[in-house]
Amino acid sequence: MNEDTPPIYRCFHPLVADAYTAVHHWLDSVDIAKGYKSIDPRKKWQKILQGEDLKSVAFQYYHLFPAHYFKAAHILENVVREDSLISWLRHKQRICILDIGCGAGAGTAAVIEAALILKEKGKISNDINIFAIGVDPNKFSILLYKQLMTKLKTSVVDKIGLEFVCVKSGFPEATLGIVQNLKKELNTFHIPCLSNILTIQLNVISPFSQGFRNQEEEYNELMKIDPEICDFLTEVPEEFGNAEAHAYKQIIEDVPVDTMHILTIATKNIEKYVQINTNSQITLEQRVREMANTLKNVIEKRHIIEQINDGNHEIFFKNPNSSYWKDKNRNKTGDPIKFYADFQTVWSADLAEDQDWNSVISLDNLSLAWARARNNLLREALFDETEMRLFELNRDARLEGLREQLCAYAKDVALTDERLSYKVPKNLTVSRPKGLSRLEEEILSVAIIQRLGDKASQLRGSSYAYRISRKYGHRDTEYLYEYWFKAYCYYMKKARHSASNYPNGTILKVDIESFYTKIVQDQLYEGLSKELTVSQRIRWLIRLLLSKDIDEHDLGQGITQGGIGSGFYANIYLTSIDAKFGSGNEWGVELHRYVDDMILIIPNSDDMDEIENILRNEL
Repeated sequence: MNEDTPPIYRCFHPLVADAYTAVHHWLDSVDIAKGYKSIDPRKKWQKILQGEDLKSVAFQYYHLFPAHYFKAAHILENVVREDSLISWLRHKQRICILDIGCGAGAGTAAVIEAALILKEKGKISNDINIFAIGVDPNKFSILLYKQLMTKLKTSVVDKIGLEFVCVKSGFPEATLGIVQNLKKELNTFHIPCLSNILTIQLNVISPFSQGFRNQEEEYNELMKIDPEICDFLTEVPEEFGNAEAHAYKQIIEDVPVDTMHILTIATKNIEKYVQINTNSQITLEQRVREMANTLKNVIEKRHIIEQINDGNHEIFFKNPNSSYWKDKNRNKTGDPIKFYADFQTVWSADLAEDQDWNSVISLDNLSLAWARARNNLLREALFDETEMRLFELNRDARLEGLREQLCAYAKDVALTDERLSYKVPKNLTVSRPKGLSRLEEEILSVAIIQRLGDKASQLRGSSYAYRISRKYGHRDTEYLYEYWFKAYCYYMKKARHSASNYPNGTILKVDIESFYTKIVQDQLYEGLSKELTVSQRIRWLIRLLLSKDIDEHDLGQGITQGGIGSGFYANIYLTSIDAKFGSGNEWGVELHRYVDDMILIIPNSDDMDEIENILRNEL
């Protein structure tokens, strides 16, 4: 900061200030906390920092919480930055926060403030949802965390959705509890992965260092007595932060998580009160660097880790009401509060290795899918061309936005609940139900089919419908499928040729009544998942596209006719018929199928009844 430039003083967001004060009012009503504001830190500071009673914890909240909060808020604004926060928050899936050594929730509260500011600036218009996990071995720290989060949840309810849980354990011992709560989050939202987790470690290096040092000292003590003990010990002290690094690796892999951001903040102004090392003057900053390097070494054995920022920072802030310094008539900090922070991002190897998913959501694939969806929809009489033209005006940005929604596993990625249902005549007496889906849904259906459809086509030797068009001159065309009339004629030609080989055989022709309306969505999902991919991300997207309530259909049944993917999906639904009467079947039957229109050539007429019964049972 330029010496001539006046410092900028941070202050609590009004809603956070109210919640902070409300917790103090609550503490005033608890007998075992009474007198916490009258403690003189100059005489008992080290004892207070190490104290596990509510009175000591309450005084830490009174004295230290604002500084911890403002440090986290500063890093969110200046290191994590607004654009990253917006990308994490602007979709309806909840962002997850791990508040390690939660300090009554200072880190979580800072994230809530950042989200409130983005809302108030109009930079995020959608619903914001936060799921926070507070982790601390001290039961009274957890108690204060619960009180603060409860107050905040009530006060921000019209702006932010906030849910929280607590794990009363130190880290990494809390790993199992963290994993269990994150898995519940996955199940709640029916998503394959958590796209982003923000982990905030505020002033945890001293306790981590203490635990590491205790283990190291015990080991050295044994070595002095018996140097050969190292040959018999299975737990030999490793690098500082090794246990914590393996815990983060376990969380990423067990949950699973696509991206974890780890923010670690060390506090210089309490360093003199905390014994870091018995033998040398190792600072908190050095310990953070050690821990960051250990995390990198452990994570990079499989995943990718990127050092986003590390360095020293300083802040000025206004002391909030009910805080220690405000009560001492000190409205602002005098000298700057200095601290060191490290920010790293871990990219999951599982995401990088999911080739099907990365192929489907690539911008090249989405661009081709757009061209094909557009070509198909322009043939639909009721399609709103205005929507398409608006999409085209900013096509690249819209496709990038669609990709971002996919990466966030946003449920509204395709607006699958928005469709137009109508009927078209099938013949003189019967109409056929059809539906018109949103453009985004059509693009995603094509994106899946054009990347993975060939595999399914190879497995359906009996079916002639909805085969993926070949490339002409190594260029993809705007046509997803081979021309339907040509394919249907070829289907009839092959059936006639097959029948001519068996002049004494029997021909069984089958057409399933109202086939599209009878398809069971769960069974279709299972069939698609089995044939197309093992990717859980792709399977999530397929289920999202298929699981919808359709007018005049039974619950859980039917797919929309008219969509560019519906014929392809319907075709796959009947692959068990292809398998039953495929090459080498025991009756020598030759099956020719065009979706639900089937022609079975039966060489031995005596098998007719048996085959018809088997077919009915299979259907």
